[in-house]
Order: sequence, then structure tokens, then C-alpha cells
Amino acid sequence: MLKKWYKQTIFLISACITLVIILLLAVSMPILTIAAITPHLAYLIYVWIKEEVEREPLAALFMVFSYGFIVSSTLAIIIEGVLVDALNLADVYALLLLAPIVEELTKFSGVYLVAKNRRLFNEIDDGIVYGASAGLGFSAIETILYAMACEDPLFVSLIRAISSTASHAAATALSGLGLALYMFRGSISSLPLLFMCAILLHMVHNFMVMMGPFTLLILIVIDLSVFLLTVMRVE
Repeated sequence: MLKKWYKQTIFLISACITLVIILLLAVSMPILTIAAITPHLAYLIYVWIKEEVEREPLAALFMVFSYGFIVSSTLAIIIEGVLVDALNLADVYALLLLAPIVEELTKFSGVYLVAKNRRLFNEIDDGIVYGASAGLGFSAIETILYAMACEDPLFVSLIRAISSTASHAAATALSGLGLALYMFRGSISSLPLLFMCAILLHMVHNFMVMMGPFTLLILIVIDLSVFLLTVMRVE
């Protein structure tokens, strides 16, 4: 009972903090907030609507979204910071190797926790739906931080809406699918295999970003294609 209460509290607190942050941003920077947050909520609604059979409660999806927004992002920042300093990693290795592994792990933790609630997480498609939700929450706070730090926040928000947002959602949806296949079909290999696919997708995305604006179109095509192909499985 205590463990169940603890998990519910994490999601509830994350949702409350997320709402407060979004409201504060909306008051102080309304245009940036709309540009940065709206695409993520649109993706979330799309994934939610896509599941026509035993559709998940929208509130539950938002709580997992909020977990990615608050908990996953905070854990990733702390862990990456500690490891970069401890290992004295160059930026290129941190971006291509460390960040994909750490961020996919912290996003996946939200899916793992919600999977403990069998009333919510009770079919294979739920792995994709909740995985995408956690990834979208992580991408949302990342987009806000990047947009606030650059000279053209609207452009950054727009580009991320059709690239990084889809990539984060797709990657965690893949690892979520792996967890669901393991839980409901007993496929032991699915979880590590699809989790590695999530990390690889993240690595490819970061590599393409490092290559500069010349690869932008390819990056967008890859990110959107993987997202659509992954979510296409949801019924």
C-alpha cells in the first residue's frame, strides 16, 4: 500500500508542478509558451485518440507526461552532470553516448512505474501510449529551456516540434513497447532489444544535429517517420 501511494504521489506532484510552470510561463511569455507547449500537447492528444480500444484516461497520460517533464528531466540533468565531471567527458561523447543512455533510462522509469498499475497498464499498446507520453513531457521542458536560451525561440520551438519532439516520443514509445511485450507475451528479448533501439534512435538524432543545418530535412523525416510507424501499431 505504501509503495502504491508513493508512486501515485510522484505522478500527482509532477502534474501539479507541471501545471504551475506552464501557467507561470503563459503569463510571463505567452507566445513562447504556446509555441513550445502546444505541439507536445497535440502529439499527446494524437496518441490518445489513436487508441480506440480501451482508451487510456487522459489524466493518466498527462501525469506520465508530467513525470517526463519534471522527474525524468531533473534526473537526467543531475546524472549527466555528475558523470560528465567524474569521467571528464568531452562534449561530443556526452552528446552522442552519455545523453542518449541516461535520458532514455530516466524517461523509461516513468513507464516502468505506471506499468505497476495493472488497471491502467494492461495491454501491449499501453507501452507505446505511456512511453510516448513520458517522452513528450521530457521534450516539452527541453524545448522550453532551449527556446529561452536562444535568440529565436519561435524558430527553435517550431523545428523541435517536427524533429526532437517526435524523436523523444518515439524512442520512449519503443522502450515502453519492449516492456509491454515482456509483461504480456513473455518476450524476454523484446525489452533490451527495443530499449537499445530507443538509445540508437536518440544517438542518430543527436549525431544529425551535430552535423548542422544541412541534415535538417533528413533529421525531420527520420524523426517523424519513426514516430508515426511506432504509433501506427496502436489500435
